[in-house]
Amino acid sequence: MSSGIGTDELAWRSWRAAVTGWREFLALNPPRVLALSVVPRAGLQLVFFALLGQLVGGPAQRNYNIVGMLAFSLTALTVVMVSDVPVVDKESDTFWRIRTGRVKPFLVMLARSWPYPATGFLCVLLLTVCVIAVMGADGPGPRLIWLLPCYALMAVTTTAIGLAGAVLALGRRVDILVSNLLSYGILLCSGAVLPTGRIEWLDRIGSVLPMRHGLAAVRAGLSGQPVAAELLAEAAVGGIWLTVAAVTVALLVRRARRVGDDHFG
Repeated sequence: MSSGIGTDELAWRSWRAAVTGWREFLALNPPRVLALSVVPRAGLQLVFFALLGQLVGGPAQRNYNIVGMLAFSLTALTVVMVSDVPVVDKESDTFWRIRTGRVKPFLVMLARSWPYPATGFLCVLLLTVCVIAVMGADGPGPRLIWLLPCYALMAVTTTAIGLAGAVLALGRRVDILVSNLLSYGILLCSGAVLPTGRIEWLDRIGSVLPMRHGLAAVRAGLSGQPVAAELLAEAAVGGIWLTVAAVTVALLVRRARRVGDDHFG
């Protein structure tokens, strides 16, 4: 809890920040843009990797890639676009107002970030419905219905690394580069399309990135195996990156107060 603020006031101010976050999200990402750009791109990526999997490894690899690309569709919003939250404050010269407020800046940032994982998860739902409609029993869609909570968790954990990457890059003006590198690093190392156990160093990197354990849980669930351990590991990875983001924001606030400069470079 922020210093000098009661629970009721904290809840009310956090709610107002969440409402502001939704309005900000719509201003930066109009529904038409999401419907005509983000969702179709995710769908085309899924189709491409599904066909590639069919060509390389047959139906099994096709379904493997579909499961992974459903998760990767989250990252356009939760890793790349969520960077708008801190970047807009920097570009609009409003960070000083947040850091001098009664609610800690990182809590404000979190409250304003919720539309990104929520919209990302809606994208997963839409693509899952499309997979079921097109492939029916031949695809993994029907069995994934019961495992959608795993994708909801991955929406949260990828948002955590998206925020961490954005605030770490904030003072270096490379937020777009960092966000995209993180997104494709997750694609490469998470086991989304490249099965785990093939390249050891990719597996080691993937173990500390979101989606790796979440996808392992989904695939375990599809095979009828327990998923709890992998979900706990996914949540732990997300917690680590959320902590990185929180500590980085605290350091940025401390620097801004010391030097009187909220542009961070």
